[in-house]
Amino acid sequence: MIATSWNNVTEKTIQNCWLKTDILPSTNEDIDDINDINDMDSVDYTEDMQESDFEEMEYILDNLPEAVKVQEYLEQLDSLVPTEEYLSDEQIVNLVQFEMEDEDEDTSDEEIPLVTPKQAINGLETFIKFFEQQDDNSKFNTNELHFFRKYLHITKVITIESKRQCTLDDFLGN
Repeated sequence: MIATSWNNVTEKTIQNCWLKTDILPSTNEDIDDINDINDMDSVDYTEDMQESDFEEMEYILDNLPEAVKVQEYLEQLDSLVPTEEYLSDEQIVNLVQFEMEDEDEDTSDEEIPLVTPKQAINGLETFIKFFEQQDDNSKFNTNELHFFRKYLHITKVITIESKRQCTLDDFLGN
């Protein structure tokens, strides 16, 4: 439906749209037409373009600051758009399945690396020091840092306990 609608758009319609945007530099010729942009709704868009219209349009396009980019954009409009093709139900199902497989591959079972107790201690110490060094205490309460100090202490205990040697019997679970 989009492709059919686009094919029904006339060149005069496109020209009038460009004029209505007010981004094109005005020329001395036909300046009244540009000033009467508000009356464009009453223009008959099905009229054929005159040779002078083509010349004016070329003049305007050539004098744009980024004429090359505009020209490239306009050339892209003439290229075939993949959405113009009608897909069968089987093709649509295959596309959806293919996209779902790609998503599954992207979200594969990536293991999140474990945070070591030493990394946790360093992070908590940095966090606490940062807030203790702040001059503006209006945004946070330094008394609440005791929660983080508590977890820092717990993490240090876990680190010490993980370094304790156990007997071979305890290790083997006897």
